[in-house]
This record gives sequence, structure tokens and C-alpha cells, in this order.
Amino acid sequence: MSLVALQWGVAQGCALGNVRIIMPDNSNGHIGIFLQAGSTIAVTDTYIQGGVIGIQNTNQQCNFKNIYFKNCRTAYASNGGFTALLQKVTFDTCGFGIDISGGNAGNVVLLDSTSTNSGATIKFRESSPVGNRNNQVVIQNLKHDTTNPIAINQDNAVKLAAASVIDTWVWGNAVPGQFQSGTSYVTPRPAALLASDGTFFTKDAPTYANYDLDQFINVKSVPGFPVNGDGSTDDFASLNAILQQAAQNCKIA
Repeated sequence: MSLVALQWGVAQGCALGNVRIIMPDNSNGHIGIFLQAGSTIAVTDTYIQGGVIGIQNTNQQCNFKNIYFKNCRTAYASNGGFTALLQKVTFDTCGFGIDISGGNAGNVVLLDSTSTNSGATIKFRESSPVGNRNNQVVIQNLKHDTTNPIAINQDNAVKLAAASVIDTWVWGNAVPGQFQSGTSYVTPRPAALLASDGTFFTKDAPTYANYDLDQFINVKSVPGFPVNGDGSTDDFASLNAILQQAAQNCKIA
């Protein structure tokens, strides 16, 4: 028996967080989360164990933050979409970390992440300056503790060998028109942007669950400040006034 624990196909602005999914470690078919089409803004603070795929993604763009994959055959796989950011992700005893080698998966950025006791970190469809430029890859600040390669192409050819730490590595357009076939960089990290562990500072998204209804303002029903929202009327002045009033009165607009 195989199944999808959570199918999540939603439109812009939606987020998913604080999820824990446990599947059989030797599964041949279980998928933890299937982001099918849509354009989810974020999946955060999630633990996924076991399964053939931890997260299957076809969304246009999505941020994945604080995701812990344990014993997944493939932690993250994508065969569609545009761009995915995986930040502060851990691959723990996984067959593959990221597999974007099939279908029409777009670009992936792996940031401030760790691969421990796992196979290849990223498998991608190799691009070239004159061919299909899908699967552009950026790795920044990756910790890696095995002799398995970090990046391989769809034919399992090694494109980035094992190393304990990767500062920055790019396969694709580092800047427009300048294609890089696996170039290493040193990226400055201003102290003001960093947390105590040296990773980029992050903050949990607000849920507003602890706020009373009277603390919220409907911007289309504030006396003296008409907001049409019809796509043609300029609501700039009214919206600015409402936001300033909300800030002064500790309201949420």
C-alpha cells in the first residue's frame, strides 16, 4: 500500500507549518507532502520520516524552511515549477537529498543546510550554455559529512565532489548571460544578517491565533477612508492612512 500523507495544492499566499509526518522507513511508494501545482508561499518547521519521497513539489515557487528529513529514500523531489528555496534543511540518513533531474523542474537554492549520513545531496538535469537551462542550482553554506558526492547530474556523473563545507557553488547563470558550469565562490555574510550559529537570521511567520477579532481592521470598511479595490481606482491615500491609524492603535489591517 502507498499513499500521500498530505496533498497541498493551493494558490498564492498560503503557508503550511508545524507538521510531523511518519511513514515506513523502507517504503516504495509513500509520499509525505505533495505540493501539486499552485503557488504556495512557504512550508516551514516540518519533520518528515520515511517514505519514498518526503516532499514532492510541482509548485511554481515555494520557500521551505526548517525542514528535517529522516530516513527518506529521496527527501525532496520536484518535476515542475519555477524556483524553490530550501533553507535550514537537514537530510538525515536519506538516499538522496534533492532530486530535480526529471521532468520540468526549475531552479533550486539550498541555503544554510546539512546533509548527514546521506547519499548525493542534489541530483539535477545538467544544463549548458547552449542548451536547456532548466535546473540551475545554487548551494550556499552546506555542511556534509560523507564521501558521497554533493552534486550529480541525471547520468550520475559527479559535478561537485564530497567536502565537509561548501561556501557557495553555482551551476547556471550566476548573473544574466554568464553561465557557470559548477563555479565556487566565497560569499560575504554581514554580521547584522546572521543568527548566533552563523546562518542567516530567520523569524517565524505570525499566525495571529492569539489575537481577538476586534484587533483586526477590514480596510474596506474604515469610516472616512474609502477603499474600492476595483483595479482602477487609486486607493493609495486611503490605504496609507488606514495603515498609519492601525499602527498607532496596535491594530492589524
